[in-house]
Amino acid sequence: MTEQRIAAVPGNGLVYRDGDVVLVVGGNETPDDTLAERLIAAVSGVGHAASVRALARLLLSEPSPPPVAVVAIDGRTASIFAFGDLDIVAGEQRLSSSGAVLGVNEQVDTTGGLAVIAAGTSPPEIPSWASLRSGAVSGAGVVVTGGAPATAAWPAEGELADGTLSEPDGPSGVEDGPAPEQVRGEFEIPVVDEPEGFEVISLEPEPARREPLPIDTGSDAADSDDRDAVVPGPVYAVPVEVLGVRSPRGHFNHPEARYCWRSGVKMGSGRTKALVTGVRPPLGVVTFDDGSTYTVQWNTVLGRDPFMDDTVRAQTAAPLVIVDDSQSVSRRHVFLELVDWDVLVSDLGSQNGTSIKAVDSPERLLGTGERVVMRSGTTIRFGNRSFVYDEHHVR
Repeated sequence: MTEQRIAAVPGNGLVYRDGDVVLVVGGNETPDDTLAERLIAAVSGVGHAASVRALARLLLSEPSPPPVAVVAIDGRTASIFAFGDLDIVAGEQRLSSSGAVLGVNEQVDTTGGLAVIAAGTSPPEIPSWASLRSGAVSGAGVVVTGGAPATAAWPAEGELADGTLSEPDGPSGVEDGPAPEQVRGEFEIPVVDEPEGFEVISLEPEPARREPLPIDTGSDAADSDDRDAVVPGPVYAVPVEVLGVRSPRGHFNHPEARYCWRSGVKMGSGRTKALVTGVRPPLGVVTFDDGSTYTVQWNTVLGRDPFMDDTVRAQTAAPLVIVDDSQSVSRRHVFLELVDWDVLVSDLGSQNGTSIKAVDSPERLLGTGERVVMRSGTTIRFGNRSFVYDEHHVR
């Protein structure tokens, strides 16, 4: 296995490395000195998650922010937050943050090489001696080449993110068809399962989770030495099985998906049109007016004190605490309900009401008891707060 190298792409912007975290600013344009210093301070010594939170706040405060990316490398994986006219190239996969209002957050496999470069450009040839060990240099992007030992296997389909991970003996295949052929391009990649295609990081502190009550199994259980007893989790976190289709690489998708939500490959072959039952993945993400995000993967109650809601008390819905000093948001204000592959929004009888604005539609108030399916780009306003919903599963 060759040594992994991190090198700057020639250009007038800024490339800064602090350990395994790399910051790219400006693309090929020279960034403002003051902003560059603030961005460097935001990513220095804090890790990827904290870097993304700090960068999001800085970018939201800038009237004309430059293209910015922060890359955190861990073995053969990289977590990337990109904003502005930048492309992420990992093997045959190419993702772009151009046009994304709040940027993109991706996790990719770096085994076959990785480049974060100006939108529409190709990864350049980097001399074998070029390597950025630490500090700041001029550059328009970053290129990662060479092998690196993997630290963990990707989660299996439907596996919770906090499950125990172990390195597989070999590439995972798909039971109902042969493994795809290895693709050779500017980077050479092995045929491996793809990482999660979209990762979101909340800028708000997570609400305290209430531990479930223990199950009374009788006096015999008290005398037992069974160390494998399982404590049940909340009902809302129980996996839900729905009908969907498998991508050519075996990932479970919406029946009408045009592209795989995890790998980005095009759907539509004969095998991908066969309906199968699988565990429903996260359906989308809501991005709040302060830049914080929340993954929509189960029923959720939003409000200043969502623990007052009966569904939260019964653990059939997750609580999401909304910070609102003006108290325009009710204690239990908005309900997000997952039905099959759809996310429905409704007002919980709040004092100030809830309005909805779909793309190309006028804004209106939700009626009492009304449940509306949200699509990508739908804006929800409740009190003085708001969020925009984006689907993971492109139709």
